[in-house]
Amino acid sequence: MKHIKKMIFFHILFSFLFLTGCRYFATPFLPSVDFVIERINSGESEIDYEKYVKIEMYKSRLLFDHTTEEGGPDNELCTLIYGFRIYNISNEPIKLNYKKFVPPELTKIIIAGIVDEFYPPHRYLELNPGERIFDEGGVLMKHYNKLSEKEKEIFNKYKDTLYFELRINGKRAYVKVSAE
Repeated sequence: MKHIKKMIFFHILFSFLFLTGCRYFATPFLPSVDFVIERINSGESEIDYEKYVKIEMYKSRLLFDHTTEEGGPDNELCTLIYGFRIYNISNEPIKLNYKKFVPPELTKIIIAGIVDEFYPPHRYLELNPGERIFDEGGVLMKHYNKLSEKEKEIFNKYKDTLYFELRINGKRAYVKVSAE
């Protein structure tokens, strides 16, 4: 009986340690835009990203030509398209991964796609000096014509902004980028 109790105790302890370890490795990127904003405001980046990369963001655009499952025009939803380039401006190859976030002010308007990861958390793209990548993606949102005047005002103010958690050579940097 004593042997069974010890075995159960060690089994529970091992399960707890295993689940804690899995949780640590399963979420290496940050869970929310609020956390990224806190890190930007407090300057808690692990690396000065401006020594390695330059991010060039383009003005966002709305895509209205959706169709519903029935084949008609979609008057309820549209897509907001973001596009940007990331350049390696350093003199050495870098390993890059990132997660991008839509500003929190737009969360009541956005239906899907608030957070987007470039690669799975432990994969990196290698960029040689002078190389760049282009990324374009969209978020599903309420149709622009269905927004209230207040929502349109908020949308127009924040539509050309993204927040990033960059991983450069395994170190994190937190960035707010807006189109020029």
